[in-house]
Amino acid sequence: MISAFWHGFYQAYYITFFFFFVHLFLNGLMYKYFKSDDQILVKLYNKSGKIGHFLLSFINMQFLNHSACYLLILDGNICWRVMKHLYFMPQILLLGFLFIFMVLPQAKSQKKIEKSEETKKT
Repeated sequence: MISAFWHGFYQAYYITFFFFFVHLFLNGLMYKYFKSDDQILVKLYNKSGKIGHFLLSFINMQFLNHSACYLLILDGNICWRVMKHLYFMPQILLLGFLFIFMVLPQAKSQKKIEKSEETKKT
């Protein structure tokens, strides 16, 4: 936001900032999800090894690169046309992944796991 005040009020700044924040929130949800060991996607990810890590990192960077391209365009109308020509697919995929990882069960915190194990022992 400070950058927008400093450099000017371009619509593309707000588009980029919004999708950066969505992306960061999604990364946090994904990190929590992949910390658990009992989820199906986690088992598949662990079996894929370095190839799976590379693919996940590559997809992650492509979402960031796409969001950052609006900083170079700056004009809101041109940004809208770019999104329209891509049929809003990067935005739909990003928001779709966000919805999916918000619905998927997250890993339990370590304290909750320890408490449940203690109650099972007694």
